[in-house]
Amino acid sequence: MSEPRFLKTAPAARAAPDLVDRVTSTFAHMPDKRSDECRTLRQTLGYCWRVVTVAAPERGWDRLEHWAQCSDSDVRWVIREDLKKARLTRLDPDRVARLKDKLI
Repeated sequence: MSEPRFLKTAPAARAAPDLVDRVTSTFAHMPDKRSDECRTLRQTLGYCWRVVTVAAPERGWDRLEHWAQCSDSDVRWVIREDLKKARLTRLDPDRVARLKDKLI
């Protein structure tokens, strides 16, 4: 879903943030996030957003902004994890700092 080598073409890069957005939306509405499956999905999403944002910055940042305002603590954890990594900081350090401030 979000391996950098799969996002090298423009169509794949453009589609990736939409796909991860849909998965995040589904995850946000799951009733039991303590199951092993949900934990795995949460950890996976904690990697996906930074990869798809680097591949398609405009689409990725817009969606990260949206999810940073989500009230779901697990979704907020996902975004916080993504913002900790150098990949996004190299892309736009100011934006990372602003999003981190929203998550406090």
